[in-house]
Amino acid sequence: MKTLEELNTFIDHQLLDELKKMEDRQILIRNSMRWMWITCLFPFCIWGFFVISHFAIAEEELNTYEHPEYWKLFGIAGMILVVTITCYLVRYYMRNRLEEEDLVETPVNVKEVFVKPIVSFLNSHYTYQPWNHISSEMFLENHLFADKSYRITGSNLIYGISGEAQFQYCNLKVGLDSMPDNIFAGSYFIAQFPAVFQSSVYILSKDVKITDQLFENEYIDTWSLGRKVLPNNKHFNRLFVVYTKDSMVALNLLSDDLIELLCVMQQRTKYRFLLAFHENKLSFGIDNNCNHFEMLEEEKVNVRALLEQFYVEFNELLQFTAVLSKNVDIWSRVELEI
Repeated sequence: MKTLEELNTFIDHQLLDELKKMEDRQILIRNSMRWMWITCLFPFCIWGFFVISHFAIAEEELNTYEHPEYWKLFGIAGMILVVTITCYLVRYYMRNRLEEEDLVETPVNVKEVFVKPIVSFLNSHYTYQPWNHISSEMFLENHLFADKSYRITGSNLIYGISGEAQFQYCNLKVGLDSMPDNIFAGSYFIAQFPAVFQSSVYILSKDVKITDQLFENEYIDTWSLGRKVLPNNKHFNRLFVVYTKDSMVALNLLSDDLIELLCVMQQRTKYRFLLAFHENKLSFGIDNNCNHFEMLEEEKVNVRALLEQFYVEFNELLQFTAVLSKNVDIWSRVELEI
């Protein structure tokens, strides 16, 4: 498993030129938008100064003027003139200034330029599909969420084999057609193992949002998940709640290495975790409301920092899978072919 230092070395040697171009582009866009706003506001400032000055000087004359409606027409005509001049200046600026800076070209395809090389750097056998995501059936098959008609969208699917497990990792948004808000939005990871868990285990972050949104709205039916289990780790119990129908399986699953890694991940991200160990699959949702690769195209982002954030998260999920695979006490004797 490659380290973050190796990633930065790879970026410096393979992607530095493209990274510099994208950062320069972001700076040019910010500066250009700043000047465009100044260009838009300048005529209004001049017009406002002229009107205020003129009315201050001619206040007495206005009070005795026979046709004060003319001044209203003058104000309307002046406003139309200012808007016309502003539109012309903006059009001129967009045609000349931005074309000179090459800002009207198609934006950088960050998925092709940055993401594909990094996925290949992780492992040349991993496959990256920018516009795919896991299916609604895969999202529901672990029985963590209640069976409803969810609206599921996503992108940036990465799949491959890590150790003995096949995995899929993508950005996912889950909601209901009747609601504009999402009940989950973030990274979703599924690992499929060649053996089954002895019993289903569910681990959820202790977060008030879960109670308010998921439990009360019955997206997660805790009664169907089993009873709560408290491992002998106070720090873990402050961060997570565990549900299962077989407490011994849950306690065996929560090895010291797994607890330590999960606590480190939770404290690093501060996001809500949703984990399900069901049949022969691990489902790991990180509700970070973030699509790493779509954010790369925004103007005010640190591209390298986002790439590092994705890299660390993805590596930790693979490491979590490896720790899980080594725990021989949690697997049933029934083996599956994958």
